[in-house]
Amino acid sequence: MRYYFSRFVRFLHEGAIPLTKSILVLAGLVFVGSHFFNLRMMLGLTPAYLPGLFWTFITFPLVNTDFLSLVFAGLWLWFVGGSLERTWGYRIYGFFVILVVAVTGGAMSLAAIIVGKSWFQISGLWLPLVGITWAWAKIYPEREVMIWGVFPVKALWLAWINAGVVFFNYLRVDFLLALATLSGIILVYLFGDTGRLGRGLNYRSWRREGTYSKSKRNRLRIIK
Repeated sequence: MRYYFSRFVRFLHEGAIPLTKSILVLAGLVFVGSHFFNLRMMLGLTPAYLPGLFWTFITFPLVNTDFLSLVFAGLWLWFVGGSLERTWGYRIYGFFVILVVAVTGGAMSLAAIIVGKSWFQISGLWLPLVGITWAWAKIYPEREVMIWGVFPVKALWLAWINAGVVFFNYLRVDFLLALATLSGIILVYLFGDTGRLGRGLNYRSWRREGTYSKSKRNRLRIIK
């Protein structure tokens, strides 16, 4: 058992994306487990059950009822989330993902309560992927992705397409709920502009180092 556990841990850390892989593994386990246990109610975010099931603010992306949707969302998280995790490191990436999930869940819960749909369940990886994709596109706006291996689409346009698809999917339920799906995008801009976003929470320390280096260079010029 210890051997298989060590192999599993090694698998998670291969490629420097342990958090992204952990999310995908958990989502897969929840999908399989939902056929035997009532995990959808316990992990999916239903505003009517708040504040009792408070942990669902974080766990709702793990609940995916459609297999194909889970597969495509998982592949997209592997590509986009993995790229972000390599850029920021797992600590900053993890903090950002938790923020995106909590803000999106909070905004959608508030919208559901306002429009009288407090029993509507909020779930799925595609919801936090809106904010995660937007953050990735802000860092790599010129990066191209081949759709179906034929059509090149730049990252920024892909972020718009992803947000639009999720928005119109929830527009069938209610406009305010659809609007709440874009809350992750607002968080990206609050998190910082392109420069700050790329450095994540290390921006302040980077700025201090830059200021220190600049003052040090000035002192050297004076000495010379």
